[in-house]
Amino acid sequence: MEGINERIKALIDELKVSNYAFAKKINKSSTAINMIVKGDTKPGYEILEAIVEKFNVNPTWLLTGSETMFGSDHKPTELPVDKDYLSDHLEKLEEYFESLMAQQKHLLVQLDTKDQQLQTKDEQIEHLHEMLKMALGKSEGVSIEPVCEAESKAKKGARTPFFMPFKHKFGYTPSALMVAGSF
Repeated sequence: MEGINERIKALIDELKVSNYAFAKKINKSSTAINMIVKGDTKPGYEILEAIVEKFNVNPTWLLTGSETMFGSDHKPTELPVDKDYLSDHLEKLEEYFESLMAQQKHLLVQLDTKDQQLQTKDEQIEHLHEMLKMALGKSEGVSIEPVCEAESKAKKGARTPFFMPFKHKFGYTPSALMVAGSF
C-alpha cells in the first residue's frame, strides 16, 4: 500500500501543478514539498491541514488511502497563475539567453582571430618554402615535408632525440645552410 508521501505526489499529479505551485498555494516552501514527495520526510499536521482545506481533499484518503481522493463536494481547484513567478522566470530566461548570445559573439570573434592567425601562418610557411627553394637553388621538386630528420645514432637507452645530430633532408647540415647566408 502506498504511503502518505505517494498520496501527496499523486495529488500534485492529479492537480497538474508543479511542486512549487502546490507549495505556494498552501503557504509552504517548495523544499519542504520536494522532500515529502521524494519520501525524505513525512508531512506535519500543518501541511496536512492546509492540503485538506485548500484542495478539498478527503482527509481519510490523505491519511489512509481509503475512500476517494476528493470529497463529494469537490470542485476542481484552479491554482492561480503566479504572474510574478512567471515574469521572474521569463526575465531570468531572457538574461540567460542574452548571456549566451554574448558568449556566442565572443566565440565568433575569437574564431575570426584564429582564422586570421592561421592565414598569416600559412603565408609565412609559403614564404619560408619559397626561401628554401631559392637557398637550395631549386625552383621545383622541393618537398614541404619536414626538413630535418634525426639520424638514428642515439645511444641505446636514450629517452629523447634532442641530442641527436640532425642532417638536412638534402644532405646538408643546418650550419652549412646558415653559412650559405640564406637564413
